[in-house]
Amino acid sequence: MAVCIAILAFSCCVAACRHFLHVSIITPGLGSPTGTAETQFMKSPARRRRSLASPEILESRHLLATLTALPTITGQTPAVLGYNLGHFMEGTNAADWWRYSGVRAARAFISASDIEPIDDIPGLGDGVTDQVSFMNRRATLRANAANPTQPLDNTLVNWPAFQDRWQNSIGNTNQFSLNSAFSQLRTLQTDILVNITASPGRFPVAGNTDWAGKWELWQHYFAQAYYLSSTFNVQRFSMFNEPNNWTGLTVDNWLIRLNVCSDAIQSAVTDVNARFGKSLSADIFAPNTANGATKYTEWGQPAVQQRNLRVDGTINPNWQTFDVYNYQKYSMNQHETATASGYIEDLQNLRAAIAADMPAGPLPIALTEFNVRTGDNYDARTETLDSPTDYAALGANSIALTESGASQLYLFKFAQTERTGTTTYPVAKNGTHYVQNATSANNYGGATKAAEVYRLFNKASGNARNRYAYTSDAGSNVWNLLTLDTATNTRYAFIVNNNSTPVSLSINVQGWGIADGTAAVVEEVSQSFSGGVSRQVKPNLSDS
Repeated sequence: MAVCIAILAFSCCVAACRHFLHVSIITPGLGSPTGTAETQFMKSPARRRRSLASPEILESRHLLATLTALPTITGQTPAVLGYNLGHFMEGTNAADWWRYSGVRAARAFISASDIEPIDDIPGLGDGVTDQVSFMNRRATLRANAANPTQPLDNTLVNWPAFQDRWQNSIGNTNQFSLNSAFSQLRTLQTDILVNITASPGRFPVAGNTDWAGKWELWQHYFAQAYYLSSTFNVQRFSMFNEPNNWTGLTVDNWLIRLNVCSDAIQSAVTDVNARFGKSLSADIFAPNTANGATKYTEWGQPAVQQRNLRVDGTINPNWQTFDVYNYQKYSMNQHETATASGYIEDLQNLRAAIAADMPAGPLPIALTEFNVRTGDNYDARTETLDSPTDYAALGANSIALTESGASQLYLFKFAQTERTGTTTYPVAKNGTHYVQNATSANNYGGATKAAEVYRLFNKASGNARNRYAYTSDAGSNVWNLLTLDTATNTRYAFIVNNNSTPVSLSINVQGWGIADGTAAVVEEVSQSFSGGVSRQVKPNLSDS
């Protein structure tokens, strides 16, 4: 019992030489050197489709290989797959493109300075001068916020000022008004991870005894988390994007800020539950560094070791300052090389380091930004996310991170937003979707091939879907992800050829118990296809 898929490639030195990825039934055909194919094996007879197979000539240069699907479950796919948000203006087609992408999670940046550009209540600290007055004002604000019989007290938080900014403030790089964008995302059943960076310039905290500075920081994060969780059911929060890249910020000061902000966020979500009868649970992401294992000793380890420290200085083993260990990484490589880092070893080394400090059970790990290159890297190169080398690498990286146990993945990013300053290209080429930057409408105009790779990966991966074992003699450059969607009884094979060597791959699905005549649908990303159906086949598996 076998279904044959050709993933074919030809070695050549220029992109123009690259051929098409051809998917056929039984007889392999011509293909592209690097491509991604997502294949569905559907067990429901009602979903069978007409065969469109057309035999081609098999060239002797091709590597003949077999992928055998096994019934053994080897793990799960990431629980959360999402995008870092780009432009999302009201009245545009952003929501339509988001729906098409298939993701169910968004990471959105909110600048604290945009929401509270000046102190909402004049006077640094609002009367807080020491730990006692801090804890007293904290208790007063929380009691008011949690009580459904009392209106929110504007003498504790200038709620009208915050609400005006949530409604009318529009970001710079990623243009959206918070209320409009978040309303649309929630309508699309998208869960939101909010990254709020309160800079030391706007919210300075001189040290551990600066209780007035701590209060201004605590109050801001409380107000933001309270509004976002009560209005949009936001439960995922992170504080301070890439602190290791912030000039002048010390680890000690960042730890103080993390401690204060985490307490504010968790307090706000708890009080929202009390006031509105919700059952939300705050998940705090930290340390939010650029790069993983190499930044653990300096930034991650101190946060892990102090995760039970409360804002009042006490230690509570039932309290955690953060719940998800997150970092950001950009690389073309699944494995590290002599000159470049790779995703697999970085994640493995990080997990081992965390486990050594948390023997009772390590934290889940999320990559809140990942892609094959940064915007700066792309600005110095001619490649784009439509280049076969790059979109194939994204597919392989996605599988590598899945097999390595990443719990959440957020691709950076949804839109090719405008780049400013001295640049070679006017837009960020690591954005996956083309978008208008010159107008206030910011409508989207299409998807890169990398966007289609990620869309098909989302279809195959789902959320915490079981992964299945396989054997393959195709070599280490052909990456495979085999899953089952139990809701629709659909089998998925997400296959990436991340090399210029031609491969003709035969898939043996006998271990899955698929019946003869079951439809197989092939969706393809290659130089000739951009994620659409390239072949629909209904093989007689008993003849294979």
